[in-house]
Amino acid sequence: MIPYDGLKLCPPDGKTERRAYYDGIAALIQRKSDEARENRSRFLSPQKLTADRDGYRAQYLFMLGWPLNGGAGGVLNVHKQLAEENEALKIYRLSLETLPGLWFPGLLFEPQKKDEQAPLVIVNPGGGYCVEDLVAHGDYKCGQYQNMAGRFLEQGCIVYAPQFLLWGCDGMKQPDTRQFWDVKLKAMGSSIAALEIFNVRSAIDHLVSSEPVDPNRIGMMGLSYGGFYAIYIAAAEPRIKVTFASCFFCDRFCSDTSPTGCRSDWLWQNSAHTFFDAEVAALIAPRALYIENGATDELFPIRLSQAEFDRLKPFYCAAGAEDRLVFHIGDNGHSVADGDSGFEFFMSNL
Repeated sequence: MIPYDGLKLCPPDGKTERRAYYDGIAALIQRKSDEARENRSRFLSPQKLTADRDGYRAQYLFMLGWPLNGGAGGVLNVHKQLAEENEALKIYRLSLETLPGLWFPGLLFEPQKKDEQAPLVIVNPGGGYCVEDLVAHGDYKCGQYQNMAGRFLEQGCIVYAPQFLLWGCDGMKQPDTRQFWDVKLKAMGSSIAALEIFNVRSAIDHLVSSEPVDPNRIGMMGLSYGGFYAIYIAAAEPRIKVTFASCFFCDRFCSDTSPTGCRSDWLWQNSAHTFFDAEVAALIAPRALYIENGATDELFPIRLSQAEFDRLKPFYCAAGAEDRLVFHIGDNGHSVADGDSGFEFFMSNL
């Protein structure tokens, strides 16, 4: 019989071996990450993209998964209800059945004074935001958003705010719940990003056909998670003419040590070898793209955002659209930068 009571091994005795294993995994991932960066450069170059932009966009959609690569499309049913009206504005609740039984909610802000066919600006909420938060009301100033949606309305634009699975009210903790659904969708050949990009593309179909919007003047803006969707939807949707992405664009691994900015819903099978932010944003070229990051943003380190932009710029040069690409470093953290440069660039290209 083994004398168990006399055994002296305990967890602290294995500390050295466990630490060596941890460090070995970290070193392995760093080596593979460096290899993947080189593979991305070989997979997609400015010359290759210029020669086959549609083909690479198709590969991008395939990476994201169903329903973007499954042939589904079209809005099945629509619920539209006037929620509020005053002398300047009408606000509608708009829910679209994009797949059987899936109702995608949002708000549609329509200024009373606008062109017969008005520009459409899609403003994406960030993590923890509800669509009701995106236009200032009462004493609320939209915090990180600087009332950007309100500024578009003041220029006579119709604003559509889609509600992604990001809100922080109603007892839902983010981003945990979102990533829980994302990993389940990925196990079935989909992803939360694929589903929500599909929803927005379906919403554009509806808005262009049923609302007084100019189909040739569609733009998209977003902060944080909204900035993620601004870039990743515009890459998938050529009808978006100008994109303003605030506080997201970065090397998608973000950090060698911190998991904060490296989340499952921003990564896909083999994406490190094919499409990180620079490659995705390259699919937007030659359309206008304004990227801003905060100099003190702790979530997305500015040195990694700058390095990713340096990888993006040659794609715009190859497309003859260098003047349609801007990278602005704001004197701020994780919020829309002060000043008018992003807004003015957006409106001049819309």
